[in-house]
Amino acid sequence: MDLRLLGPLEVRLEDGPVELGPRKQRAVLAMLALEPGRTVSADRLAEGLWGDRLPQSSAKMVQLYVSHLRRVLDGDGVRIVTRGRGYELQLAGGEVDAVRAERLLQESRPREALALWRGEPLAELADEPFAADAIRQLEELRLRAAELAIDADLAFGRHGELIAELDALVAANPLRERLHAQRMLALYRANRQSEALAAYRAARTELVEQIGVEPGADLQLLHEQILAHDPVLDLPAVVGPEPVTASRAPPRRRMRAALVGAAALVTAGVLALGVIRVLEPDGLPGIDEDAVGLIDPDSGRITAQYAVGHSPGAVTAGGGSVWVANRLDGTVSRIDRDRQIVTIDVGGAPTALAFGAGSLWVADGDARHVVQVDPRSNKVLQRIPAANAPRSLALAGGALWVVSGAEGDVHRVDLGRVRDVRRTAIGVKATAIAAGAGALWVASEEAGTVTRLDPRTGAVVAPINVGNAPSALAVGEGAVWVVNRTDGTLSRIDPGTNSVSWGVEVGNDPTAVAVGEGAVWVAGGEDGTVARVDPDGPRKTQRFKTGSSPAALA
Repeated sequence: MDLRLLGPLEVRLEDGPVELGPRKQRAVLAMLALEPGRTVSADRLAEGLWGDRLPQSSAKMVQLYVSHLRRVLDGDGVRIVTRGRGYELQLAGGEVDAVRAERLLQESRPREALALWRGEPLAELADEPFAADAIRQLEELRLRAAELAIDADLAFGRHGELIAELDALVAANPLRERLHAQRMLALYRANRQSEALAAYRAARTELVEQIGVEPGADLQLLHEQILAHDPVLDLPAVVGPEPVTASRAPPRRRMRAALVGAAALVTAGVLALGVIRVLEPDGLPGIDEDAVGLIDPDSGRITAQYAVGHSPGAVTAGGGSVWVANRLDGTVSRIDRDRQIVTIDVGGAPTALAFGAGSLWVADGDARHVVQVDPRSNKVLQRIPAANAPRSLALAGGALWVVSGAEGDVHRVDLGRVRDVRRTAIGVKATAIAAGAGALWVASEEAGTVTRLDPRTGAVVAPINVGNAPSALAVGEGAVWVVNRTDGTLSRIDPGTNSVSWGVEVGNDPTAVAVGEGAVWVAGGEDGTVARVDPDGPRKTQRFKTGSSPAALA
């Protein structure tokens, strides 16, 4: 099942498209698909169909449209269920392309996200009362994907190829300062300084004449740097594998038998890592110290393990590999698709990992920098001053976000200008950070809160009370998940309401959390277990013994 909003509304099965009926009926499906898994009231649906001019039969008409859609879709992996005075679209084995696009952006794969657009979103429903806001949101998603893709291409040195694309984007979005900045940088790197300066003057004129404001501080600074031929604008060393272009984006497939994408439950010296389904007939009794174990997501069997360095305590998946930080050795172990292990000397005491923007990022917990590793060569590219004793990393909004283990504040490192580091104080001492669901999420063990930040500005959106000593975060399955170490619980945060919707006990001393294979996974360090929690509710929680104290998950 493929439900598509990023173009004309479409539902496709393996044997072709589904006939969805008249336009109003299609509009009901679109409104439900814009909020999958959430209840949309019948009143909202009626207003979305007729605006202020509701016919007397509006309630019955909505019921009729829903009834017809149920007949068309039920049994094909989609159900529309009644919730009080509203309806909820449930997808079983199917997805909405807009949700997929958001997920690809979270995974730093913007070109693949852009490839999902087939034209103007909801084009044939544009005249319906609900459509203006919906189309605006989807267009904003496309613009965000385009900006992130251009950031990646600029980092790869494709500035010459981007200029025509940026000319068109700027013409269509003349008040978008980030696009102006990208165009100026592309022109400058293409040795067209005079045109870059002319682009700034054109941007300033547009902003002043249209909305009466001067360009923002970032655009003004870039203008000054271009005038001065500042070397900070030269192509940085932040170069990873060539970005996938929209025209040759790989086909989407479920990576159940690959290292990346499965329920990667990692243990090292104290942890379990399920990354690949290995279907040997017998499982292992446990995971040894200083090892990474693979856990089958269905049975909970430990199917294999790999020796890594000493005191492994962080793990991440990306670039076709699994990466493990070995704190005592000052190394990162890379396990590739063929399950070969390479050891990379990064120095210091690696405490946290993140993969994105074509690189592996390693926090050195004993220093004040983050190490950038090129996954093509397994070499350290540079050491970026970021924060004092960095302990947690996330990538969002074209930036690397770093939690300081010393001061407990958050630092933003611009991936286009890695010397541009900005500190954000959130009012409490930060412990861990994660990105997803259109936001940054920062846990504070001391305060018992998770703080939502705007990834564009770093501004605090909302502090959310959770349990005692929240120590790790993950985003997926439509929620933010946080483990509360003192309570031994997992809390589910609803990003739509910025509040905890439910929690569940997961065992003593939970140390890490990950989302994958349709489940939430929690490492219970003191208990020596990995818990599998149903994201729809706590009633189906299972626990699997690891024979060790799991420390990290991916």
